[in-house]
Amino acid sequence: LLERGKARPVQLNSGFKDLDQAYGALPATGLTLIGARPGMGKTLFMVQLALQISREVPVLYLTGERTTFSIGHRFLSALSGIELYRLLREKLSADGLEAMHAIAGQMKNRHLFINEDPAGNVKDFLESTTTFIREHKIKALFIDDFSTFQQYLQVPKLTCQELHELAQTENISIIFSDNLSTFSESFGGAKRPSLYDLRDESIERFADKIVMLYRARHYGITVDEE
Repeated sequence: LLERGKARPVQLNSGFKDLDQAYGALPATGLTLIGARPGMGKTLFMVQLALQISREVPVLYLTGERTTFSIGHRFLSALSGIELYRLLREKLSADGLEAMHAIAGQMKNRHLFINEDPAGNVKDFLESTTTFIREHKIKALFIDDFSTFQQYLQVPKLTCQELHELAQTENISIIFSDNLSTFSESFGGAKRPSLYDLRDESIERFADKIVMLYRARHYGITVDEE
Protein backbone atom coordinates (compact mmCIF):
# COMPACT_ATOMS: atom_id res chain seq x y z
CA LEU A 1 0.00 0.00 0.00
CA LEU A 2 1.42 3.36 -1.04
CA GLU A 3 0.30 6.80 0.11
CA ARG A 4 1.17 10.24 -1.16
CA GLY A 5 2.96 12.21 1.51
CA LYS A 6 0.36 14.89 2.16
CA ALA A 7 -1.08 15.99 5.47
CA ARG A 8 -4.82 15.37 5.54
CA PRO A 9 -6.79 16.57 8.55
CA VAL A 10 -9.74 14.27 7.91
CA GLN A 11 -9.67 10.60 6.94
CA LEU A 12 -12.28 7.96 6.22
CA ASN A 13 -12.02 4.74 8.19
CA SER A 14 -12.33 1.62 6.06
CA GLY A 15 -14.17 -0.27 8.79
CA PHE A 16 -11.35 -2.83 8.94
CA LYS A 17 -9.37 -1.91 12.07
CA ASP A 18 -6.30 -3.99 11.24
CA LEU A 19 -6.10 -2.44 7.78
CA ASP A 20 -6.47 1.11 9.08
CA GLN A 21 -3.95 0.58 11.86
CA ALA A 22 -1.37 -0.97 9.55
CA TYR A 23 -1.69 1.32 6.53
CA GLY A 24 -3.76 4.31 7.57
CA ALA A 25 -7.36 5.22 6.76
CA LEU A 26 -8.58 6.29 3.34
CA PRO A 27 -8.45 9.97 2.38
CA ALA A 28 -11.82 11.58 3.11
CA THR A 29 -11.21 13.88 0.16
CA GLY A 30 -9.19 12.22 -2.56
CA LEU A 31 -8.66 9.28 -4.87
CA THR A 32 -7.86 5.69 -3.86
CA LEU A 33 -7.02 2.88 -6.28
CA ILE A 34 -7.69 -0.77 -5.42
CA GLY A 35 -5.48 -2.51 -7.96
CA ALA A 36 -4.90 -6.21 -8.57
CA ARG A 37 -4.38 -8.74 -11.29
CA PRO A 38 -7.39 -10.87 -12.35
CA GLY A 39 -8.46 -13.45 -9.79
CA MET A 40 -7.26 -11.60 -6.70
CA GLY A 41 -10.71 -10.62 -5.44
CA LYS A 42 -10.98 -6.91 -6.29
CA THR A 43 -14.77 -6.84 -6.54
CA LEU A 44 -15.25 -8.81 -3.33
CA PHE A 45 -12.93 -6.42 -1.49
CA MET A 46 -14.72 -3.40 -2.99
CA VAL A 47 -18.11 -4.79 -1.94
CA GLN A 48 -16.92 -5.50 1.61
CA LEU A 49 -15.33 -2.06 1.84
CA ALA A 50 -18.52 -0.36 0.62
CA LEU A 51 -20.61 -2.32 3.14
CA GLN A 52 -18.34 -1.27 6.00
CA ILE A 53 -18.15 2.41 5.04
CA SER A 54 -21.90 2.64 4.35
CA ARG A 55 -22.52 1.94 8.03
CA GLU A 56 -21.23 5.43 8.78
CA VAL A 57 -21.64 7.60 5.66
CA PRO A 58 -23.69 7.57 2.43
CA VAL A 59 -22.01 5.54 -0.33
CA LEU A 60 -22.66 5.51 -4.08
CA TYR A 61 -21.47 2.29 -5.79
CA LEU A 62 -21.03 2.40 -9.56
CA THR A 63 -20.29 -0.83 -11.35
CA GLY A 64 -19.38 -2.30 -14.70
CA GLU A 65 -21.64 -5.27 -13.95
CA ARG A 66 -24.38 -5.85 -16.49
CA THR A 67 -27.27 -5.62 -14.04
CA THR A 68 -28.00 -4.40 -10.52
CA PHE A 69 -29.39 -7.91 -9.90
CA SER A 70 -25.89 -9.35 -10.25
CA ILE A 71 -24.08 -6.81 -8.09
CA GLY A 72 -26.91 -6.98 -5.55
CA HIS A 73 -26.21 -10.69 -5.16
CA ARG A 74 -22.55 -9.89 -4.54
CA PHE A 75 -23.54 -7.67 -1.62
CA LEU A 76 -25.89 -10.35 -0.24
CA SER A 77 -23.15 -12.97 -0.60
CA ALA A 78 -20.66 -10.79 1.30
CA LEU A 79 -23.13 -10.23 4.15
CA SER A 80 -24.36 -13.82 4.41
CA GLY A 81 -21.15 -15.72 3.73
CA ILE A 82 -23.05 -17.83 1.17
CA GLU A 83 -21.03 -18.38 -2.00
CA LEU A 84 -22.20 -16.31 -4.95
CA TYR A 85 -22.74 -19.32 -7.21
CA ARG A 86 -25.11 -20.83 -4.62
CA LEU A 87 -27.20 -17.67 -4.53
CA LEU A 88 -27.43 -17.61 -8.32
CA ARG A 89 -27.83 -21.31 -9.13
CA GLU A 90 -29.05 -23.26 -6.13
CA LYS A 91 -32.37 -23.32 -4.32
CA LEU A 92 -31.89 -22.20 -0.73
CA SER A 93 -33.46 -24.01 2.21
CA ALA A 94 -36.22 -22.41 4.27
CA ASP A 95 -33.65 -21.37 6.87
CA GLY A 96 -31.45 -19.95 4.13
CA LEU A 97 -34.31 -17.92 2.69
CA GLU A 98 -35.21 -16.59 6.13
CA ALA A 99 -31.60 -15.57 6.68
CA MET A 100 -31.51 -13.84 3.30
CA HIS A 101 -34.64 -11.84 4.12
CA ALA A 102 -33.01 -10.72 7.37
CA ILE A 103 -29.87 -9.70 5.50
CA ALA A 104 -31.93 -7.82 2.91
CA GLY A 105 -33.35 -5.86 5.84
CA GLN A 106 -29.81 -5.02 6.96
CA MET A 107 -29.06 -3.67 3.50
CA LYS A 108 -31.93 -1.19 3.87
CA ASN A 109 -30.34 0.16 7.05
CA ARG A 110 -27.11 1.00 5.24
CA HIS A 111 -26.56 4.28 3.41
CA LEU A 112 -25.84 2.50 0.14
CA PHE A 113 -26.88 3.42 -3.40
CA ILE A 114 -26.09 1.28 -6.46
CA ASN A 115 -26.07 2.53 -10.04
CA GLU A 116 -25.13 0.31 -13.01
CA ASP A 117 -26.41 2.59 -15.76
CA PRO A 118 -24.02 5.52 -16.23
CA ALA A 119 -24.74 8.37 -18.61
CA GLY A 120 -23.68 8.02 -22.25
CA ASN A 121 -20.73 10.42 -22.19
CA VAL A 122 -18.23 11.79 -19.72
CA LYS A 123 -19.82 15.26 -19.47
CA ASP A 124 -23.29 13.84 -18.72
CA PHE A 125 -21.82 11.30 -16.32
CA LEU A 126 -19.97 13.93 -14.31
CA GLU A 127 -23.01 16.21 -14.22
CA SER A 128 -25.47 13.47 -13.18
CA THR A 129 -23.07 12.00 -10.62
CA THR A 130 -22.38 15.43 -9.12
CA THR A 131 -26.12 16.05 -8.82
CA PHE A 132 -26.64 12.67 -7.12
CA ILE A 133 -23.75 13.29 -4.73
CA ARG A 134 -25.21 16.63 -3.66
CA GLU A 135 -28.81 15.41 -3.38
CA HIS A 136 -27.93 12.36 -1.28
CA LYS A 137 -24.94 13.85 0.55
CA ILE A 138 -22.64 11.09 -0.69
CA LYS A 139 -19.28 10.92 1.10
CA ALA A 140 -17.76 7.89 -0.66
CA LEU A 141 -18.01 7.03 -4.35
CA PHE A 142 -17.01 3.53 -5.51
CA ILE A 143 -16.27 2.67 -9.14
CA ASP A 144 -15.86 -1.07 -9.57
CA ASP A 145 -13.59 -2.10 -12.45
CA PHE A 146 -12.66 1.29 -13.87
CA SER A 147 -11.60 -0.04 -17.30
CA THR A 148 -14.88 -1.91 -17.82
CA PHE A 149 -16.86 1.03 -16.49
CA GLN A 150 -15.22 3.32 -19.04
CA GLN A 151 -16.64 1.18 -21.85
CA TYR A 152 -20.09 2.47 -20.92
CA LEU A 153 -19.01 6.03 -21.60
CA GLN A 154 -18.54 7.51 -25.04
CA VAL A 155 -15.22 8.96 -26.24
CA PRO A 156 -13.36 10.69 -24.66
CA LYS A 157 -12.83 8.33 -21.75
CA LEU A 158 -13.20 9.33 -18.13
CA THR A 159 -9.72 10.12 -16.77
CA CYS A 160 -8.09 9.84 -13.37
CA GLN A 161 -7.59 13.59 -13.40
CA GLU A 162 -11.36 14.12 -13.77
CA LEU A 163 -12.01 11.72 -10.87
CA HIS A 164 -9.44 13.56 -8.77
CA GLU A 165 -11.07 16.91 -9.56
CA LEU A 166 -14.51 15.50 -8.72
CA ALA A 167 -13.24 14.30 -5.34
CA GLN A 168 -11.72 17.69 -4.56
CA THR A 169 -14.69 19.73 -5.77
CA GLU A 170 -17.31 17.68 -3.93
CA ASN A 171 -15.12 16.90 -0.90
CA ILE A 172 -15.63 13.13 -1.16
CA SER A 173 -13.56 9.97 -1.12
CA ILE A 174 -13.47 8.15 -4.47
CA ILE A 175 -12.40 4.50 -4.40
CA PHE A 176 -11.97 2.80 -7.75
CA SER A 177 -10.66 -0.63 -8.75
CA ASP A 178 -8.74 -1.61 -11.85
CA ASN A 179 -6.75 -4.50 -13.25
CA LEU A 180 -2.97 -4.47 -13.05
CA SER A 181 -0.71 -5.72 -15.81
CA THR A 182 0.07 -9.44 -15.73
CA PHE A 183 3.40 -9.00 -17.55
CA SER A 184 5.53 -9.45 -14.41
CA GLU A 185 3.80 -12.76 -13.66
CA SER A 186 6.06 -14.34 -16.28
CA PHE A 187 9.11 -13.67 -14.07
CA GLY A 188 10.20 -15.70 -11.08
CA GLY A 189 10.00 -14.76 -7.44
CA ALA A 190 6.98 -13.89 -5.34
CA LYS A 191 5.24 -12.07 -8.23
CA ARG A 192 4.16 -9.22 -5.98
CA PRO A 193 2.59 -6.29 -7.84
CA SER A 194 4.32 -2.92 -8.04
CA LEU A 195 3.77 0.54 -9.51
CA TYR A 196 5.26 -0.75 -12.76
CA ASP A 197 2.10 -2.87 -13.15
CA LEU A 198 -0.22 0.14 -13.37
CA ARG A 199 -1.90 0.22 -16.78
CA ASP A 200 -2.44 3.98 -16.62
CA GLU A 201 0.58 6.04 -15.59
CA SER A 202 -1.66 8.96 -14.60
CA ILE A 203 -2.92 6.91 -11.64
CA GLU A 204 0.38 7.37 -9.83
CA ARG A 205 0.13 11.12 -10.40
CA PHE A 206 -3.45 11.68 -9.24
CA ALA A 207 -4.18 8.91 -6.72
CA ASP A 208 -3.72 9.84 -3.07
CA LYS A 209 -3.50 6.21 -2.05
CA ILE A 210 -2.77 3.02 -4.00
CA VAL A 211 -3.74 -0.37 -2.55
CA MET A 212 -2.54 -3.48 -4.37
CA LEU A 213 -4.18 -6.80 -3.56
CA TYR A 214 -1.97 -9.89 -3.65
CA ARG A 215 -2.61 -13.54 -2.80
CA ALA A 216 0.52 -15.70 -2.85
CA ARG A 217 -1.53 -18.90 -2.90
CA HIS A 218 -2.94 -17.86 -6.26
CA TYR A 219 0.51 -18.72 -7.64
CA GLY A 220 0.98 -21.79 -5.49
CA ILE A 221 3.40 -19.93 -3.23
CA THR A 222 3.17 -21.09 0.39
CA VAL A 223 6.57 -19.89 1.70
CA ASP A 224 7.76 -16.29 1.70
CA GLU A 225 11.27 -16.54 0.28
CA GLU A 226 11.95 -12.92 1.24
